[in-house]
Amino acid sequence: MRGRRGLWVTGVVCFVAGVLLTWLGAALYARPTFRMLQECSFLEAASGARIDVANLEKLRAGDTGRAIEALEGNLDSRLIALSAYEDTVPAKNRDRYIYDSLRRIASYRMANPRPTRSDPDMADVEASISKALQMGGSEHGSRHAP
Repeated sequence: MRGRRGLWVTGVVCFVAGVLLTWLGAALYARPTFRMLQECSFLEAASGARIDVANLEKLRAGDTGRAIEALEGNLDSRLIALSAYEDTVPAKNRDRYIYDSLRRIASYRMANPRPTRSDPDMADVEASISKALQMGGSEHGSRHAP
Protein backbone atom coordinates (compact mmCIF):
# COMPACT_ATOMS: atom_id res chain seq x y z
CA MET A 1 0.00 0.00 0.00
CA ARG A 2 2.79 2.35 0.90
CA GLY A 3 4.43 1.89 -2.55
CA ARG A 4 1.28 2.88 -4.43
CA ARG A 5 0.69 5.87 -2.23
CA GLY A 6 4.30 6.99 -2.66
CA LEU A 7 3.98 6.70 -6.44
CA TRP A 8 0.75 8.66 -6.36
CA VAL A 9 2.29 11.45 -4.25
CA THR A 10 5.36 11.52 -6.50
CA GLY A 11 3.12 11.80 -9.56
CA VAL A 12 1.12 14.68 -8.07
CA VAL A 13 4.30 16.50 -7.03
CA CYS A 14 5.80 16.05 -10.52
CA PHE A 15 2.57 17.24 -12.13
CA VAL A 16 2.42 20.37 -9.95
CA ALA A 17 6.11 21.07 -10.55
CA GLY A 18 5.57 20.68 -14.30
CA VAL A 19 2.64 23.06 -14.27
CA LEU A 20 4.59 25.64 -12.29
CA LEU A 21 7.65 25.36 -14.54
CA THR A 22 5.47 25.62 -17.65
CA TRP A 23 3.74 28.70 -16.24
CA LEU A 24 7.09 30.27 -15.35
CA GLY A 25 8.54 29.52 -18.79
CA ALA A 26 5.48 30.88 -20.54
CA ALA A 27 5.60 34.05 -18.44
CA LEU A 28 9.28 34.56 -19.23
CA TYR A 29 8.77 34.11 -22.98
CA ALA A 30 5.28 35.54 -23.43
CA ARG A 31 5.87 38.84 -21.66
CA PRO A 32 8.60 40.07 -24.04
CA THR A 33 6.59 38.87 -27.03
CA PHE A 34 3.47 40.65 -25.82
CA ARG A 35 5.48 43.80 -25.14
CA MET A 36 7.02 43.64 -28.62
CA LEU A 37 3.60 43.26 -30.26
CA GLN A 38 2.24 46.12 -28.20
CA GLU A 39 5.15 48.36 -29.16
CA CYS A 40 4.73 47.54 -32.88
CA SER A 41 1.57 49.63 -33.04
CA PHE A 42 3.46 52.59 -31.59
CA LEU A 43 6.28 52.14 -34.09
CA GLU A 44 3.76 51.94 -36.92
CA ALA A 45 2.01 55.09 -35.68
CA ALA A 46 5.31 56.98 -35.41
CA SER A 47 6.39 55.83 -38.85
CA GLY A 48 3.06 56.79 -40.40
CA ALA A 49 3.14 60.18 -38.69
CA ARG A 50 6.65 60.88 -40.05
CA ILE A 51 5.48 60.02 -43.56
CA ASP A 52 2.42 62.24 -43.12
CA VAL A 53 4.60 65.14 -41.97
CA ALA A 54 6.93 64.70 -44.95
CA ASN A 55 3.97 64.74 -47.33
CA LEU A 56 2.39 67.74 -45.58
CA GLU A 57 5.67 69.62 -45.85
CA LYS A 58 5.78 68.86 -49.59
CA LEU A 59 2.21 70.08 -50.01
CA ARG A 60 2.83 73.28 -48.02
CA ALA A 61 5.95 73.95 -50.06
CA GLY A 62 3.85 73.68 -53.23
CA ASP A 63 5.48 70.45 -54.34
CA THR A 64 2.17 68.69 -54.98
CA GLY A 65 3.58 66.36 -57.62
CA ARG A 66 6.08 64.77 -55.23
CA ALA A 67 3.52 64.65 -52.41
CA ILE A 68 0.98 62.92 -54.63
CA GLU A 69 3.60 60.45 -55.86
CA ALA A 70 4.61 59.66 -52.27
CA LEU A 71 0.98 59.16 -51.26
CA GLU A 72 0.32 56.96 -54.30
CA GLY A 73 3.39 54.88 -53.38
CA ASN A 74 2.08 54.47 -49.82
CA LEU A 75 -1.28 53.43 -51.20
CA ASP A 76 0.40 50.85 -53.45
CA SER A 77 2.24 49.44 -50.43
CA ARG A 78 -0.98 49.10 -48.49
CA LEU A 79 -2.71 47.48 -51.47
CA ILE A 80 0.11 44.93 -51.72
CA ALA A 81 -0.41 44.06 -48.05
CA LEU A 82 -4.20 43.89 -48.49
CA SER A 83 -3.89 41.59 -51.51
CA ALA A 84 -3.16 38.74 -49.09
CA TYR A 85 -6.30 39.40 -47.02
CA GLU A 86 -8.52 36.67 -48.47
CA ASP A 87 -5.62 34.20 -48.53
CA THR A 88 -4.92 34.86 -44.86
CA VAL A 89 -8.23 35.57 -43.14
CA PRO A 90 -10.93 32.87 -43.16
CA ALA A 91 -14.19 34.00 -44.80
CA LYS A 92 -16.12 33.92 -41.52
CA ASN A 93 -13.63 36.32 -39.91
CA ARG A 94 -13.46 38.91 -42.69
CA ASP A 95 -14.39 42.48 -41.90
CA ARG A 96 -16.72 44.51 -44.11
CA TYR A 97 -14.59 47.60 -43.37
CA ILE A 98 -11.74 46.08 -45.39
CA TYR A 99 -14.00 45.61 -48.42
CA ASP A 100 -15.58 49.06 -48.02
CA SER A 101 -12.10 50.55 -47.95
CA LEU A 102 -11.01 48.54 -51.00
CA ARG A 103 -14.13 49.69 -52.86
CA ARG A 104 -13.30 53.31 -52.09
CA ILE A 105 -9.68 52.80 -53.17
CA ALA A 106 -10.78 51.05 -56.39
CA SER A 107 -13.13 53.95 -57.14
CA TYR A 108 -10.29 56.42 -56.56
CA ARG A 109 -7.96 54.44 -58.82
CA MET A 110 -10.60 54.31 -61.57
CA ALA A 111 -10.79 58.11 -61.47
CA ASN A 112 -7.02 58.54 -61.04
CA PRO A 113 -5.23 55.62 -62.70
CA ARG A 114 -1.53 55.15 -62.18
CA PRO A 115 0.63 54.35 -65.17
CA THR A 116 1.47 50.66 -65.28
CA ARG A 117 5.07 49.78 -64.72
CA SER A 118 6.84 48.47 -67.79
CA ASP A 119 9.57 46.76 -65.75
CA PRO A 120 8.99 42.97 -65.95
CA ASP A 121 10.47 42.63 -62.45
CA MET A 122 7.47 44.58 -61.16
CA ALA A 123 4.87 42.19 -62.59
CA ASP A 124 4.28 40.59 -59.17
CA VAL A 125 3.77 44.01 -57.62
CA GLU A 126 1.27 44.99 -60.30
CA ALA A 127 -0.53 41.65 -59.88
CA SER A 128 -0.83 42.15 -56.12
CA ILE A 129 -2.17 45.68 -56.53
CA SER A 130 -4.64 44.51 -59.15
CA LYS A 131 -5.77 41.62 -56.92
CA ALA A 132 -6.48 43.99 -54.03
CA LEU A 133 -8.38 46.39 -56.28
CA GLN A 134 -10.46 43.51 -57.63
CA MET A 135 -11.39 42.53 -54.07
CA GLY A 136 -12.83 46.01 -53.82
CA GLY A 137 -15.19 45.34 -56.72
CA SER A 138 -18.79 45.89 -55.65
CA GLU A 139 -20.00 42.33 -56.13
CA HIS A 140 -16.82 40.46 -55.24
CA GLY A 141 -16.17 42.20 -51.93
CA SER A 142 -19.74 42.04 -50.69
CA ARG A 143 -19.87 38.27 -51.26
CA HIS A 144 -16.92 37.66 -48.97
CA ALA A 145 -17.53 40.23 -46.28
CA PRO A 146 -19.72 39.45 -43.27
